Amino acid sequence: MEKIKNIVGWTATILVSLLMLISVFVKIFVVGANPEITEMFKNGGIYEIRYYLATASLIIPIIFLMPRTMTLGFVLAVGYWGGATATVITHGDYQELRIHVAVLFLLGIASWFRHPEIWARFLNKPFGKA
Repeated sequence: MEKIKNIVGWTATILVSLLMLISVFVKIFVVGANPEITEMFKNGGIYEIRYYLATASLIIPIIFLMPRTMTLGFVLAVGYWGGATATVITHGDYQELRIHVAVLFLLGIASWFRHPEIWARFLNKPFGKA
């Protein structure tokens, strides 16, 4: 059972990290080249800060992948994707909302299986040995 938890946790972690790394590529290379995506970024108000967002999208998965800094990576990733989700909701792009909710769900799954202490603290339950 422990092996399955480990596989599920790392699979969710790698999927989230890959999605964030793909978004780095999009923000740096695709936005300027594709007029439709450039317009979407301008309408969302993030065109001017896309390089800062790309930098965050590059650093956060690295922090999230390392077991020692996983908690910090989880908090940063939830903040990043929560902000992205809020931007999508306020601009009415509900088709993209599904992706954001799925990523937030995967973040929860990854943290549940890789670092259950986060959820134990959140639910105010004892964790480990006293």
